[in-house]
Amino acid sequence: MQEMSYETWCKRAKYLTARCDMYNEWRIKSKMRLLTDIAPRIGKLSTQFYMGCGFHYDLEQQLAKLISGFAISEQFCANWCAKIPDKLAVMEVRRVLMQSLVKQVVDAEKSVIQKMD
Repeated sequence: MQEMSYETWCKRAKYLTARCDMYNEWRIKSKMRLLTDIAPRIGKLSTQFYMGCGFHYDLEQQLAKLISGFAISEQFCANWCAKIPDKLAVMEVRRVLMQSLVKQVVDAEKSVIQKMD
């Protein structure tokens, strides 16, 4: 990505700050969803058989990486202009990863193999 200059920061600061604020609001909600809803479901899936159950380790790793990524808020400032484009990209990647993880959990839950007694 192209490095952001101080002049560009000055022109776009209001927009970038608002975008960061919206992301942080979403980040907080997403982190709570991961901790209170998705994590227990992944824990339960790790004790069951489902399509692709060999990949529950991956679900756990994705969960941990997202929680870690959501732990610290994003905040842009003029002193770190060069990092803003990369941070914007990371923010979007986290959105996609969050959606993907939730979908994978839902799909896995739908395919749980019921035990025969």
